[in-house]
Amino acid sequence: MFDTARYYAFVLEAQARFGHEGAHFSPLRIFAAQKRRKPQRQLIERVARRMAERGLAGAAPTVLEFGVYNGRSINILSRLFEGGRLYGFDTFTGFPDDGRADWQLDFRVAGMPQVGANVELVAGRFEDTLALFVAAHPHELAELRLVHVDCDIFSAAHCVFEALDEFIVPGCVIVFDELLNYDEFAENELLAFYLFLARRGLDFEWFVTTGRAWPFGEACAGRQPAGAFAGYREQGCYQNTSVIITAASDATRSRLDPFLPLARELVSLRDLRQLVPAPRPV
Repeated sequence: MFDTARYYAFVLEAQARFGHEGAHFSPLRIFAAQKRRKPQRQLIERVARRMAERGLAGAAPTVLEFGVYNGRSINILSRLFEGGRLYGFDTFTGFPDDGRADWQLDFRVAGMPQVGANVELVAGRFEDTLALFVAAHPHELAELRLVHVDCDIFSAAHCVFEALDEFIVPGCVIVFDELLNYDEFAENELLAFYLFLARRGLDFEWFVTTGRAWPFGEACAGRQPAGAFAGYREQGCYQNTSVIITAASDATRSRLDPFLPLARELVSLRDLRQLVPAPRPV
């Protein structure tokens, strides 16, 4: 059975480390129009630089992006990892219908985007394309170094982590485009990431972060910025961030214990158990 309180303790503990672990930067935001934009290029560039400094990229890394849209971010990655092989996954017809009214957004594109020579695009729903891709590319996935998760909704992110499974190992870096700092953040990419870590017995550290995290307790109490995503960004709270996968230690589970009392209080304010999928059959 899914333990909502333990998940909320995970969120609280992760937020307590945010900005104090890994590399952190505060993007310069002078004008209102700048404040309403995510520092996507800045974050990706700093991630690539830190990976190179720590020897994490390797000579010919495999980089995967989930949620290509118009190709902007995968082309940034293409230039930063020009010696690697990149694969971009997207329906290119918009979000799949997962039954949620809050994510009925139009991300259709008129045609496949133009991408770098080291990029291959894979069109289709993740659940239709990923299993075939994994079966056909074991050698490339053995060199998986970076995953860019920009698929927004829980069902798509969950599918990504389920499919990649054992290929995401300690030392692999994950850039999330919408992990934190919006009204439904605990119900989407972050929830899928938590379930993956719990299933695999892994842990994470913040790798490159920016801005600040809007307190989860405030969010559960309904005290959130107006103006959707842009409202958070005007407060210096950005949705995109990055983590590095680490091995779990004996202290991993006990690290959450101090946060459990508050987490149990927050469950009474905001319970999301109905969003969690049933366990996979063994």
